[in-house]
Amino acid sequence: MRTVLLSLAAFLAVITISPAQIAYESGGWISLSSEGDKPKRLVKGVYPAFSPDGKSIAYNTEEEDGARHIAIYDLASGKSAPVPNIPGDNSFGPSWSPDGKKLAFHIFNNDRWDIGIIGADGSGFFRLPAKMEVWSPSWAPDGRSLYAHDMEAIYQISIEGQTLKTWPVSLFGPGASMSSGSSLAVSPDGKSLLIEIDGDEDVKIKDWDGPPPALWTIDLQTGARQRIGSRSLLAWSGCWESATRIICNGATEKKPTPAIYRITLPDGAFSLLLPNAMQPSVVPAQ
Repeated sequence: MRTVLLSLAAFLAVITISPAQIAYESGGWISLSSEGDKPKRLVKGVYPAFSPDGKSIAYNTEEEDGARHIAIYDLASGKSAPVPNIPGDNSFGPSWSPDGKKLAFHIFNNDRWDIGIIGADGSGFFRLPAKMEVWSPSWAPDGRSLYAHDMEAIYQISIEGQTLKTWPVSLFGPGASMSSGSSLAVSPDGKSLLIEIDGDEDVKIKDWDGPPPALWTIDLQTGARQRIGSRSLLAWSGCWESATRIICNGATEKKPTPAIYRITLPDGAFSLLLPNAMQPSVVPAQ
């Protein structure tokens, strides 16, 4: 029995430390990397987003005439296809619903950006009827609402357009701000939100232009906030690898070229994973 128990413990340990697959963009391509393996180019595009089951990657095409569409790459077959029935030629930034059946994304509508929602098979397209122009949709665990933000606040918005909760950006301190590109990501347990916040500290990184980004978490029930990672790492475009590991873009004074890093919690230690890589996406460990 002892041998069986030890073997089971070893098996569980392998599962626990199995390397993450990271989808990312580099040089106009969506690539896939597993630690210890050579990265693999998959398809031309940007803004990759792993499906919840890890079998597909939604992403953006970027065409020569400037058009942008949402497409899905199937990892098993190696084939890609655009999501049908999305109107217009300017959509980007897909985000999967928790059940993997829907996508939320930005879509240009006349003179403003809306959040579009559509089935992954191209069914049931509609625009989120929000009163304000919001960015970076990230699905809540209920699959019936989204987290998004404008320049003033972060919101939970039902798919019917009702604002359910609001968190002002000012909660993150004096000088805190957000841009249309600031990212949001719901934790694997659905209890906290990973938020990219711009600060007003001095930046010592060579050729850095703009305010310094940092990643914060906010407890969605209590509102408790915490800055994560080291102040020596500018961090943005974060996603959850697990409850204790964040994958993000980052830059440091010694390594100013943006790359993909891992931050561990709660100590905030960080390590370089992929140079010359942007917009990471992983399938979170449950």
